[in-house]
Amino acid sequence: AVTDEERCLREGMEAMMRGEFEPGLRGYSRTLEFNPASRAGWAGQVRCLVELGRLSDAGQWGDLALERFPEDRELLSLKA
Repeated sequence: AVTDEERCLREGMEAMMRGEFEPGLRGYSRTLEFNPASRAGWAGQVRCLVELGRLSDAGQWGDLALERFPEDRELLSLKA
């Protein structure tokens, strides 16, 4: 059975792939509500914020994500 976390992550990923970054952001945010340790959730959330031009928010969320996952290459590249 698919968990709520997996469903939200899938919805976020699919929305982002369609270029629908607000729904993508919601999906990733819900993913993190179910599992705050989801690397994919953190990275997707930051990526959506960047795509939406919300760079200040992306920087803040990126910093929080890097506190959890300091060696994560995707998060490091998003932060740059």
